[in-house]
Amino acid sequence: SAGVAAGGQPTPSRSASTPLQELLSRFMLRRYKAQVLRDLPPKTEYLLYTPLSTLQRHYYTRLLKKDIHAILGEGRRALT
Repeated sequence: SAGVAAGGQPTPSRSASTPLQELLSRFMLRRYKAQVLRDLPPKTEYLLYTPLSTLQRHYYTRLLKKDIHAILGEGRRALT
């Protein structure tokens, strides 16, 4: 049976999603990277920390303060 998701949107029932999955499965091929190329090196991730620009810092601090009016541009204020 269908339920209700956050925001009041109906969620599809299991019986409704199954025919869709069967239809799409004919067009989708799912493989893992290891199944395609076995000699690939493991994934490497780099985290680079950079300072925020003046404008980014402005919106970030307004977001932290939950100042939605400043973010949406209502009642424009000077950058601080």
